[in-house]
Amino acid sequence: MVATRILVVEDENVIREMMAEALSGAGFGVDQAADAEMAEALLEADGYSLLVTDIHMPGRYDGLDLAERTHALKPDMPILVVTGRPDALGRLDGLGLQTSALIKPFRLAELVTAVRGLVGPDAADMRPL
Repeated sequence: MVATRILVVEDENVIREMMAEALSGAGFGVDQAADAEMAEALLEADGYSLLVTDIHMPGRYDGLDLAERTHALKPDMPILVVTGRPDALGRLDGLGLQTSALIKPFRLAELVTAVRGLVGPDAADMRPL
């Protein structure tokens, strides 16, 4: 039984699919979005326990904007931000949100560990990586 649903937001299809597959394989329910606008529409539905979002994406707003909007809508939802540009994380510090960050490139096992750290180790089937 899947206990936790995660929304993965990443504009690079291959990266998004790999992240989703790793999280699904670890026992999480995973939905995907290619940009912040699509993600925001999905987040309006109940049921997500965590948002995993890239920072830099095409569209009207980026992953940090999405994090702020998500926090306004669901203040208790943790957010994991991923980026290939660590210089962008300075803006994250000022948001005051329940966030964590991973710098690309990262191992998929690191992603799963970070997610488990945010939602709790019992939130999914503890399948080996």
